Amino acid sequence: MPTNHKTTWRCYICHTTRKANIPPAPTTCSSSTSELSSSEDDGDSVECVGTSQGYQNKTGAIANLTNSHFDLIYNPNGWLDCDIIQQAHILLHNENPNIEGFQRPTLGPVRNVNIVSGEFVQILHTGNSHWVFVSSIGCPSGHVKLYDSLYDDAISQKIEQQTNDMLGGRLVSLVPDSVQQQSDGSDCGIFAIAFAACLVFGEDLSHVNLHVPKMRPHLATCLKNCKISLFPSC
Repeated sequence: MPTNHKTTWRCYICHTTRKANIPPAPTTCSSSTSELSSSEDDGDSVECVGTSQGYQNKTGAIANLTNSHFDLIYNPNGWLDCDIIQQAHILLHNENPNIEGFQRPTLGPVRNVNIVSGEFVQILHTGNSHWVFVSSIGCPSGHVKLYDSLYDDAISQKIEQQTNDMLGGRLVSLVPDSVQQQSDGSDCGIFAIAFAACLVFGEDLSHVNLHVPKMRPHLATCLKNCKISLFPSC
């Protein structure tokens, strides 16, 4: 949940408040001072006007992965944090730079993920300790598919809002697609990355049956080698 609707979001797994890296709006600072502050008769004054523009990195890494991150990945009950999700985003984007998205998941809850044009892939946080995956690949303009490994016949309002923001308010429909479901409460991030990998590599998700016991070790290997590949299937 945002702790400040413009700049921060509290990550559920690491319990720290992360800056969403929002650039400051262009600011103008002006001042006027008399050369002789004690004299009101001197009309000479100096006025300084300056403008600065910040830069926002939406697709870069949030943090370097450490042993604690890999402990989360290997732990069957480990819930992936934002750092891991974004590192996977980066590797996925490296495989197909023509696909948009792959932006920092910390930007979603503060309504600052946006897509310029074209097909996109994005893993989003529902705001309730759950990761899902959305994509416009193969969809008409304005239409997006939702890939949720723990779907319960209802689309989170936060996900619908984030998806609409990504399209600049041009979302026509967000439709859940039939995908393999997780059997526990902690594998959502692993499934979201695996689903994204399938689309990036041109696989049909309706025919994919992921080999769950091998998914976490596979992700760890991909991250260590800085190269992602399709997840093992049964």
